[in-house]
This record gives sequence, structure tokens and C-alpha cells, in this order.
Amino acid sequence: MRLFTFLHPFLLSDEINDFGVAILVDVLRASTTINAFFEKGGKIVIPVITAQEAFHKKEINKDALLCGEFMAQKYQSFDLNNSPSAIMKLSEVPEIMILCTTNMVSTLQIIKKIKHIFFASFWNYPAIVEYIMKNFSSEKIALICCGKKDGEKLSFEDVMLASHIIRTFISVAPSVELSEVSLLVMEMNWSTPLETYFEKSPSVKRILDNDCKEDLLIAFKKPFSKIIPYYDHSQQIIKSHII
Repeated sequence: MRLFTFLHPFLLSDEINDFGVAILVDVLRASTTINAFFEKGGKIVIPVITAQEAFHKKEINKDALLCGEFMAQKYQSFDLNNSPSAIMKLSEVPEIMILCTTNMVSTLQIIKKIKHIFFASFWNYPAIVEYIMKNFSSEKIALICCGKKDGEKLSFEDVMLASHIIRTFISVAPSVELSEVSLLVMEMNWSTPLETYFEKSPSVKRILDNDCKEDLLIAFKKPFSKIIPYYDHSQQIIKSHII
């Protein structure tokens, strides 16, 4: 098994389509929101990149939960923001969620030829690693941080999760071959309190400015989920396995 890490989608090339497996990381907040929806019993996530597309999907799926954001603010007429904490507060969820989010969906469009695509959060990354090791141990794996599209910026929270994922792979399979970037990310020291990173992160500031502190706190919870969200290419939706 070979594991390559990409710190931002702008670092991807056409060679990305040679990979057999991809793990997408968008901690704040898309991959965490997806994990939350499946934890609450949801069945299908329809990922879209524009509000117009979301409304079109809603016309077809009238009972769907319509969630999305632009610059951390909820679109008007949407049911919820891209908010894992709001999802978790619901007493129940419908079978379908339409999720409008820019960074993750635009990255998904770039890598859509990769056969197996999974969505990782701090909640489920050990389960993701376990599932891949069990089912795709001979594949070439791309670990992709979705980052931020404003100025092609890296996202500290995505890189932090990538580091945890790489270390988990190594802990269960020391023979995993790591790319140079994977080695660098694995060796990063995350002993500094999270609050220090929060103070310097534009994405965190944006979330706090929009009264979404609960999302920030919940996104960094210790792993507990056995949900494996994956992309169904045939229907262009996200489903999930449970291990």
C-alpha cells in the first residue's frame, strides 16, 4: 500500500485518477456534517456546489433536508447551515440530505474518476482506516485536504486530521509506503492547545463570527463513529457503511 497526501486540491494533477482510493478531509464542516447526518440515521447525501442546483434537487426530493452555506452563512430558504451540531440536535432526520458546500464538492469533481472515495472526520477516521486496510490494502491511496478556495489556502484542521490518519495507518500497517508529504505531515507536532490554532485560523474566525461555536467544538470530538461515508458514482450521491 502507498499513501500520498495532498494538502490542497490545487496540488492535484491528472495523475490523481491513477489512484484506487481517495479519502477526502473537510473538517469545517462538510465531512463532519455528513458524518453527523448518517449518525442520526440518514441514508443519502446529495452533494451540490450551488444554491440553484440545491433547489433543483429539492424539487425532486421534496422531503429532503436542505443544508448549506456560503462563507459560513446559511443560504436563505435552506433548512440548516452546513452544521454538524444542528444535525445532531434534530430529533430525527429524513432519509435524504442535500448538502451545498463549495470546497468538498469542487474537490470531489476533480477526483470523481477514482473508484473508491471516502469522507473522513475526527469522529470516524480510525474506522475509515480499518475499513480501507480490510478491503483495499493493495491500492494506491490519496489523502486529500479540501482546504479553502479563497486564495488557495491550506486548512490547519484538515492537515491536523490528515496527520492523525497517516499515524493510524502506520500503527496498524508499519509497512505502508508514505510519500514525502505524508512523512512530513505525520511528523507534525500538534501538542499546542487547539485554542492557539483557532486564534490564527480564518475559517475558525468565520465560524465564530457567525455564532457557530458549537460546530467548532463538536468537529474536534475524539473518534467514536463507525460510519464509513462513501461516494456512489452511479447515482452521484454519498451513502454509508457501518463497521
